Amino acid sequence: MSLEVAETFTKDYTVPMADTKDVQATVVRFADVPPPPMPPTLAPMGTISGLATRSAVVRMVPRQPLRRPNFSARTWCRHNRLLLALLVGASMVGVVVTFYVSAFYGYKPAYYEPKDGRREIQIKQMELQELQRKQLERDHQATSPAP
Repeated sequence: MSLEVAETFTKDYTVPMADTKDVQATVVRFADVPPPPMPPTLAPMGTISGLATRSAVVRMVPRQPLRRPNFSARTWCRHNRLLLALLVGASMVGVVVTFYVSAFYGYKPAYYEPKDGRREIQIKQMELQELQRKQLERDHQATSPAP
């Protein structure tokens, strides 16, 4: 380290003596000066007021002791008997209504309209054969004597 740098570190503060003019000024190093005192810190507002007031007293509520929750299907059915009866009854009514509607109001077209021409001809021939058979039966019953 050079001599000039060392002198700068040692000669940080020069304190002049006001009373005597013939006394030489003393050199005070920065390391010898104590730090300034810390300013007083105030406590937060809630701390002092919280200590000064009375604490609120809360009355304890009596509670039942904790117990292990266990699931039982029998207990659940016993507690929800009415709900189960309503659900089963509504489902049975729905089944009956569905059968009734499908029996009387189902899809019944007046005649069959096939998309295929050959199939349509075949169905017409089957209907014609059925009508001829029925006519023959009627004619046979009309010609035969009644016993």
